[in-house]
Amino acid sequence: MTAIAAKIKIIAESGDINAYYNAVYEFSAVGLSAETNKIRKQIILDLLPAVRRIHYIALLNQTQNLSENANYFQLLTKCMNARDPDGGENVMRGYIENEKRIAFTAVRNL
Repeated sequence: MTAIAAKIKIIAESGDINAYYNAVYEFSAVGLSAETNKIRKQIILDLLPAVRRIHYIALLNQTQNLSENANYFQLLTKCMNARDPDGGENVMRGYIENEKRIAFTAVRNL
């Protein structure tokens, strides 16, 4: 996860939206592979195609710096390595709220 988070940061700094998108979902796939609850995992997998489409549209219309978003992955990895689930949850909640704002703006601009 640490290597993928570093990769996301480097790609974000380059501004390559397609590579950033792919790296984010590479990070997510590794995290999802650790899910032990089969029902929760299936629900996530069922929702993932729609989430990915919305996320891609949001990235294309994003006005924020990708590097700011990449910081969430750095912070999350630090929490995971420190075995800090509460900190990781807070980072994820912040990331999701940020992405939600970006997605709503992008959808409104269609």
